[in-house]
Amino acid sequence: MTYIRGKMFFNVVHPFLRRYEPYFKNKADALLENGNYILRTLNKMIERRKLDFANIPQKLKSQHDLLSILITANNNAKNKMTESLTDEDIRALLLDIFIAGSDTSSNTLCYIVYYICQNPHVKQKMFDEIDSVFPNNSSDTLRITTGHIAKLKYCEALIKEASRMMPVVPVSKRVASAECEVAGYKFQAKTVFHLNYASIHMNEKYWNNPTVFDPDRFYLHDNLSEYNDDLSNSDKENKKSIHDKDKYSLVIFGGGIRLCPGRKLAMISMLSFMVLMFKKYDVELVDMSAPLKTYTGFITNCLELKIKIKSRNMSL
Repeated sequence: MTYIRGKMFFNVVHPFLRRYEPYFKNKADALLENGNYILRTLNKMIERRKLDFANIPQKLKSQHDLLSILITANNNAKNKMTESLTDEDIRALLLDIFIAGSDTSSNTLCYIVYYICQNPHVKQKMFDEIDSVFPNNSSDTLRITTGHIAKLKYCEALIKEASRMMPVVPVSKRVASAECEVAGYKFQAKTVFHLNYASIHMNEKYWNNPTVFDPDRFYLHDNLSEYNDDLSNSDKENKKSIHDKDKYSLVIFGGGIRLCPGRKLAMISMLSFMVLMFKKYDVELVDMSAPLKTYTGFITNCLELKIKIKSRNMSL
């Protein structure tokens, strides 16, 4: 998050102030050092892994983590079109994953915990699904496969509803590539549009009882899609159809050609965390009446969430 704030600082504050005004110069120097620290750390990670592969070649076949895959990608390339990734390429990819995937997922999981604690029937339904998909497994030895992930329909619906209620990225912007007309108004090319996802997610035009936390609005149809622009959920009798009303009424990972390339990884990591955590543990809020404390900058951060964690007292 510090890295993102640093990028915003350098985009907003004039270079003259950053160089000569003491307060802004000190701030700029500190942010630059933070950014350089992150880059140095990533470089060391890449160098250590490459050294491991050089010293123990058999590790190339046994290591299947993302860093190893990036390092060994196209190792046998014979032409320039498929040449291996450079260290700079790998570092940029890792940085994207850390920036876009760590704070966003961790904050979403905080909001999931808050809402399931506020809605015990939702939490119990989540427990039931996890126990049915993993009936005889301890979370200590549990292996999660893509087949398991595909069965966690209610958990996926829960993630989507928490993201609707508390979008981690509440606003984004788009730049018009050409002159266009929106809602009867004409806009010139390069006009910047700010998209208020938080408002869309609470719009009664698209959602019945938008202030109510209700994962069932995404669970009533079996074919839950991870794509924001391909929702095929049916509200059936008493709920409005998301797909029929507007395909962008739920925006978690952006949309169109700017759809987040890491959306599947994010969903899998959050679902895996939920299984590993809630297969074994229950959670409760320390104070059920305490408001959710958040701060919205580039993303909506959960500032404080006091919970009690206890064993589910199951035979694991």
